[in-house]
Amino acid sequence: MAPGSPGLVRTYFSAVVSIDSILQYDHTHHSLISALARTGTKSIEKALQSLGHRVYDMRAAMELKHMDRWVQAATDWKEHDDLGGVKALVQEMEAAGFTATLDLPMNLFALAFAELRPKAKVLFSVRDTKEKWMESLTTLSRTFGPFIYCRPYSWIFPKLQAASNILLTLEGLETTRPTYPTHLDRPFPWFEKIHTHPIEAPEKRKAWMELHQRFQKRLQQKLSKDRLLVFNVKQGWAPLIPFLGIQDKDAVTRQDFPNIHDGNTLKVIRRVMDLCAFAAPVIFLIFLWIMTRVLHTCVRCKLALDERRMKAKRQ
Repeated sequence: MAPGSPGLVRTYFSAVVSIDSILQYDHTHHSLISALARTGTKSIEKALQSLGHRVYDMRAAMELKHMDRWVQAATDWKEHDDLGGVKALVQEMEAAGFTATLDLPMNLFALAFAELRPKAKVLFSVRDTKEKWMESLTTLSRTFGPFIYCRPYSWIFPKLQAASNILLTLEGLETTRPTYPTHLDRPFPWFEKIHTHPIEAPEKRKAWMELHQRFQKRLQQKLSKDRLLVFNVKQGWAPLIPFLGIQDKDAVTRQDFPNIHDGNTLKVIRRVMDLCAFAAPVIFLIFLWIMTRVLHTCVRCKLALDERRMKAKRQ
């Protein structure tokens, strides 16, 4: 696979954060598909980009206004075994130049993508243990969860909740929504913060870990060994080069496999956004006051100018 080759890319993230990454390379359609998170997916994304790929994730799905269509595609696939909606979205992704998928909700469509691209290969990324993955998932859920469940973000980004609907449809895993006051503090009517995330409950931790096992087992049952690679980012480029059929090995291995830790970055972003959200009414009032003063000044200037013109005409 030469850098810059076209294809299809990435899947999954956040409060419905997924487990692993699924990467598919279709030698006919040049398509890459990745899925499931908190298993080094950011490092995998960077690696894909270094190979010339463009990644499709939830942000891309939202920008392209695809989220509602993914929800419907999940329902059609699960209830009617109809992949028409998935196929249409895949074609649109490829036409837009995306060459891989990563993170939710695309990871949940891994087998659908594999069926639509019969020569595709799937990369299922894992952490050292399921317990370590669960710990990372919990941390991310606490960091990112407010963007989905808490005011004011839940008012601003309602489409983020679509991933939870897809997870319920395809995997039967219901993500318990944090509620006030059981899980949320509400210091102001417009601002909430999570004090106890439902994912921390023992039964929820168990359900997520069972999903991890079930998803991996299903892939191993449905896909042949030459199409599926269970991959830990600690392994670096070594297993990927023969699996993906990369011919220019030296060009790839000249650079170290990416090692990206985005946890601290997400926390900083959350704190900044929380500060802005917390102060939003004050900022809005200051903005209104400034606009009022500007308008008042403009009106006074206009009246003064009209008065001077009237005086000039009298003279």
